[in-house]
Amino acid sequence: MKKYIFLILAVVMLAFYACDGDNNPAAEQSTVQDDGSGVQTELTVWGMTCSSCVARITNELSEMDEIISVSADFRADTVLIEHYPELDIDLVESVITSLGFNMP
Repeated sequence: MKKYIFLILAVVMLAFYACDGDNNPAAEQSTVQDDGSGVQTELTVWGMTCSSCVARITNELSEMDEIISVSADFRADTVLIEHYPELDIDLVESVITSLGFNMP
């Protein structure tokens, strides 16, 4: 009986730490200035599981005028956007979440 209680406690603790975005250093957005024509921003996006998810995000974001290019990697949970400085990142995040994906 003690083994099962320990096992349940261990699973609950692992689930808590795995889902806590505040302890995840990759959960932050990073912005790097490019060669003068644009800015690169890397976003953490959870819930992408396949190339179809990647296509949904890249197709939707590519429609935005301020975005130069988009690449997504479902294995790394990242979306890399090259964009003009006037792009509203909050708008990008709302588009991604409206597609059913999560962001920290």
